[in-house]
Amino acid sequence: MQPTWIQVEGVGSVNNLVYNSKKITFDVLAKENTKVRVNTIYYPGWKAKVDGANKKISYENAKGVIDVEVSKGKHIVEVSFSETPVRLVSNFISIACLVILIIVAKRARFTG
Repeated sequence: MQPTWIQVEGVGSVNNLVYNSKKITFDVLAKENTKVRVNTIYYPGWKAKVDGANKKISYENAKGVIDVEVSKGKHIVEVSFSETPVRLVSNFISIACLVILIIVAKRARFTG
């Protein structure tokens, strides 16, 4: 029985599914070149690898979910979420501002 989180468009099967909010891994046995759909809505930061090689994610479908092309054969697919560079910089700026605010508040308290 095929997991509901993963759908193979052509003839093939999915095994060994491990799924959490930031990483999805599974094995695909495809009898032909096909598309694998991961029923997770695409958001910037999602990345896909097939057998360790980066693959382009397509999300231009009616549901906006992640599609990955796989060739015929047995493959290990990994789809993971990580922070984008813009979000990393934003997090750093937020932390720096918090530190500065704490320093200014302590100085104001001791001089006031």
